[in-house]
Amino acid sequence: MAFVELDVEKLKANFDLLKERFEEYEVEWGIVTKMLCGNKLYLQEVLNLGVKEIHDSRISNLKAVKELDPTVQTVYIKPPAKRSIKNLVTYADVSLNTEMVTLKLINDEAKRQDKIHKVVIMIELGDLREGVMGEKVVDFFRRVFELSNIEVVGLGSNLNCLHGVMPSPDKFIQLNLYKELIKAHFDFEIPSISGGTSVVLPMLFRKQLHKSVNHFRIG
Repeated sequence: MAFVELDVEKLKANFDLLKERFEEYEVEWGIVTKMLCGNKLYLQEVLNLGVKEIHDSRISNLKAVKELDPTVQTVYIKPPAKRSIKNLVTYADVSLNTEMVTLKLINDEAKRQDKIHKVVIMIELGDLREGVMGEKVVDFFRRVFELSNIEVVGLGSNLNCLHGVMPSPDKFIQLNLYKELIKAHFDFEIPSISGGTSVVLPMLFRKQLHKSVNHFRIG
């Protein structure tokens, strides 16, 4: 039978190294735990490190995290399905979104639960996995800002995920320009640019990453 063995010492060594580097560059980050499949024993070892934010692609896994520690910020990193909206709002504090119809459903459910649901709006930068197209960004945000129970906390991107489009300084400059465009149109400062994933770490360490990228999602 196949099994996964967790080396707690190596996990801590990796976490401490990343924590030190991210603090040096003043970058916030969350840990992607989807490969742990909601196993509470392993999740607890991750939480024991002092993790403040956990990302996952399964709502059942985020439910397990909340049962272990309700104070940890949970982030759903897959485009939400309509059938999962109720549980999404219940167990995820934040979600990554691209579709207006989905955001309206989340907004309605957040009203029912008397919550403000935080969202990171994904922007398409070439990988074609997900994201609002550049020419539609202003109109999209105009409609998002009309939703009473949705709080925009970031812009995001996915690179080297579906079609192998690699991250580059130009891609992140482009992402920052969308942030500036939204500020100019709506006088709204988006707090976070969540452009960082594990594949972007070398750019950070080589100081090639645009300073506006201040949030990473690390597996």
